[in-house]
Amino acid sequence: MADDQGTWLPLGDASKALGTSVDALRYRVRKGEITSRKGNDGRVQVLVGADPAVSAPQPDTSVEIAMLREELAAASSRADRAEGELAGLREALTRADASLEHARQELAEARRGWLERLLEVVRRR
Repeated sequence: MADDQGTWLPLGDASKALGTSVDALRYRVRKGEITSRKGNDGRVQVLVGADPAVSAPQPDTSVEIAMLREELAAASSRADRAEGELAGLREALTRADASLEHARQELAEARRGWLERLLEVVRRR
C-alpha cells in the first residue's frame, strides 16, 4: 500500500527493493532505524521510500572491506603454506618411488636361485 510517506512492503519485498537481506532489515527494525508495522496477515512490513536512510542501504563498507582484506590475506597465507607443503610432499613421493624401485630390484635379485646366479657369473667370465 502506498501513501504520501512511502510504500509499506513485507520484509521479503522490501529486501529486494532495497538490495539488502531480510535479516539486515529485521536488525534495523529492532534498532528502530526503520519504520515498521504488522500487516493484517501478522507479518512485519516496513515503510520504503519515505526516509532516504531506509531507501538506501547503509552498510559500513570500510569495515567490511578491511575484514575481507584480512580474510583474503589469511587465505593467501594458508594457500602459500599449502603449496610449500605440496612441493615437499611431491619431493618425498619421488624419493619414495625411487626407493621402492630399488627395493623391487633387490627383491627380484634375491628371489633368483643360487644356481641361476652362479651360471650368470660363469657366463660373464
